[in-house]
Amino acid sequence: MEPIKRVPLVHQVEERIKDLIKEEKLQPGTKLPTEKELCTNLNVSRGTVREAFRFLQAKGIVELKTGKGAFVAEKKGRKTISCHQLACS
Repeated sequence: MEPIKRVPLVHQVEERIKDLIKEEKLQPGTKLPTEKELCTNLNVSRGTVREAFRFLQAKGIVELKTGKGAFVAEKKGRKTISCHQLACS
């Protein structure tokens, strides 16, 4: 029997946002829910949502635009993730 893995909350939020993009088949450039909406829907703090967005931005999955929100990144950005980055996520 394997022990239960404890996944940090920020990584759980990151996965939920990725699931939203996949399940809704959101196209590049599509605006994602606001930080406030995600905080309410996922029952997490704004800091947790912001950190999850930063992780997703670093992986090329979302694009953050100051004052405008978070958007699904262009596919070209998603292809630049190295094997090392994937192994660390």
